[in-house]
Amino acid sequence: MSTQNNNDTCTPTESPPPTPTSTPLAELQQGANNDLSQLGRVSHRLAMTDDGTQLEKVLTLLLPRLLSRIGSNHRRTVDLAEEAASASASASANRASAEEEIRALRQTYDRIHAKLVEMLSHAMKRVRA
Repeated sequence: MSTQNNNDTCTPTESPPPTPTSTPLAELQQGANNDLSQLGRVSHRLAMTDDGTQLEKVLTLLLPRLLSRIGSNHRRTVDLAEEAASASASASANRASAEEEIRALRQTYDRIHAKLVEMLSHAMKRVRA
């Protein structure tokens, strides 16, 4: 997820989610950490946006992307759960390591979800004010 700076708007754009089966877990973890970091920056920019037409413009662009991002993050979490099930079924020597990487990635996805929900909550509070 990256931010676009167009006339002081802060909107995340979604990159296609990598699939856990085709991408090493370390790369997925790095991508998830980057997404979380970028969400933090977008959240800060949202908080710093003045009320009025500028906020309306930002929210018009931001809200659909946030909702889409919640859906894609959920799909990633489901894919990861399937990967965890297949990893636990395998009898490889690296099983414990893979399970730990999957657990860490799941925690990062959960933190991404929490940040997305926090941003939606912030937007709702700003709109109601």
